[in-house]
Amino acid sequence: MALRIILDASILLYSLRLGMDPFREIEDLILRRVDFMVTRSTMRELERLRDRGKGPSRLSSLALELLERKGCTVISDGDGLEAASVDVKLLRKAQEVKAAIATMDGPLRREARRLRIPVISMRDNRFYCDPPDPELWGIP
Repeated sequence: MALRIILDASILLYSLRLGMDPFREIEDLILRRVDFMVTRSTMRELERLRDRGKGPSRLSSLALELLERKGCTVISDGDGLEAASVDVKLLRKAQEVKAAIATMDGPLRREARRLRIPVISMRDNRFYCDPPDPELWGIP
């Protein structure tokens, strides 16, 4: 069975800025089949950045193209969470679908760890996961 990983806009934009393919890097790190997901609110966030036409717009366009090309599953934000922050939506959805979260956002990483949600991030231009062994994640 594939591991589910919900991608945050920050990990997409940061890795693309470094010229890295986040999908390949995560698959190489995990060494298992991965089902990549992105929430509707993350898609809207990337679309807003793209439509602004400033610096991040090119990276946002690349991220949106990559999500489509890789067949990333777009999932709902969850019922009753319309007014919640993107971070809260990501955390709730990760708990609901039993997924890890891939993000560069420090507060989101800390809250995910507090909730015992596995985290994938980058340090020194390298991807890492916490806990380091996906077998210990406790998710199918």
